[in-house]
Amino acid sequence: MKNKILIILVLAGMTGLKAQDQTVNGNLTVNGNILANKALLNDPNTTTNWNSIWQSGFYESLNAPNSPEASGWFWGINFNHRSNNPEYRYNGQIAIKNSATNPTMYFRSTGVDGNGIWSKILHNTGNQKINGDLSLNRLQLNDPNTTTNWNSIWQSGFYESLNAPNSPEASGWFWGINFNHRSNNPEYRYNGQIAIKNSATNPTMYFRSTGVDGNGVWSKILHNTGNQTMNGNLAVLGKIESKEIKVTNTPTADFVFEESYKLPSLDFIENYIKSEKHLPEIASAEKMKQDGVNIGDFQIQLLQKIEELTLYTIQQEKRIKTLESNNQSLHKENKQLHSLSQRLNEIEKLLKTNR
Repeated sequence: MKNKILIILVLAGMTGLKAQDQTVNGNLTVNGNILANKALLNDPNTTTNWNSIWQSGFYESLNAPNSPEASGWFWGINFNHRSNNPEYRYNGQIAIKNSATNPTMYFRSTGVDGNGIWSKILHNTGNQKINGDLSLNRLQLNDPNTTTNWNSIWQSGFYESLNAPNSPEASGWFWGINFNHRSNNPEYRYNGQIAIKNSATNPTMYFRSTGVDGNGVWSKILHNTGNQTMNGNLAVLGKIESKEIKVTNTPTADFVFEESYKLPSLDFIENYIKSEKHLPEIASAEKMKQDGVNIGDFQIQLLQKIEELTLYTIQQEKRIKTLESNNQSLHKENKQLHSLSQRLNEIEKLLKTNR
């Protein structure tokens, strides 16, 4: 056989025959380059372990260890480094699993021991999954996902709905995004959701965080278009600047003007101030510093004190008028007494003169 191969090579070199014109029934080892127009192989090499391959070539395996999947037929190519040998298996490998209906292709790069991680190649047939991160410069979608219930969403993505249950509002079109936890699944719908209602004139945006059942409270995002309503409290650590502030409270201080209201005496007020160092029903400075001040309630308390002061003023006005009236009467009586006193003096003088 060796002689036959040698004769063919010699003849090829002497006569200039092309590689495709030659037929070799056994193995052929060439230390230099081979130039061929076409190459056909009747059988690929068989491997029993994809980590053991170190030579470039075509390979097949059945249920072989370190295949891309634990079982099945695989056909593939191994590309080795030019200085590779059985002890240093730095390879690039491509493997295709046998399936006429669900094609799958894998690739990997291997280390010194032939070991490496198989990566599945994405394609346009069937659903695709990525086990790691995906970095994109741009992402455009022709259509978002459609949801019929915002509580049922558990996968990250873009969504739209029309009159769907558990939307931020009972009716209307909504577009939004769902962010899920990395370990989420249909049974555990821990999500972060943003939804925008369809309106060209009155934009509204909502967000919420959901629990295990996908349920959560939608919160409306405040913005600078139109009137805004808050259903909860607002804490501001800095200053609030506004052209107008309106505080609506149900109770008022007009009860002070009811006939049944018992106006505290000024003596009581005086003693209370001496003892407590602040007005009755008004929090102390220390308590205000500790708990803060409710502007609405505080304004009503101040109004109550103003109305009480008004009643005190009215009472004092009445007393002043009474005193003025009494003073005028006394002044008139004093003039009359003065006139009588003068007449008595004159009479006394006359009597002395007649004596």
